[in-house]
Amino acid sequence: CRRRGGGDAACGPALEPASERWAERTEPELRAKIDRAMACGRARGTRVLLECTAPWCADCREMERVESQEPAASVLATRFERVRVNVNRWDAHRALTARFGVRAIAAYVALDPRTGAVLAQAGA
Repeated sequence: CRRRGGGDAACGPALEPASERWAERTEPELRAKIDRAMACGRARGTRVLLECTAPWCADCREMERVESQEPAASVLATRFERVRVNVNRWDAHRALTARFGVRAIAAYVALDPRTGAVLAQAGA
């Protein structure tokens, strides 16, 4: 069963606000964001969703549009701690994309926040 309610105000949708949609993060910044998402997932009983995207990618922009509409927006907000990974022109976060075998975007990787295991993957 998932734990509902409570939790940290910096979790859920607050973890990855729309203003950071295409944020270009350093490796340490991204690692800190993922670590925070994992902690939030453990606290809230949710999973972590890494979204490998780039602002120049038409498919990524379309997925962003779909994700912002109901029912997708509610499902994502209540079931996942989202972390957007801006791969830029495939020159950013190479170790992470290699680790998960991401070769195309938009790609999504769902992680178990307790173990870090990949639960599901799409678009890789």
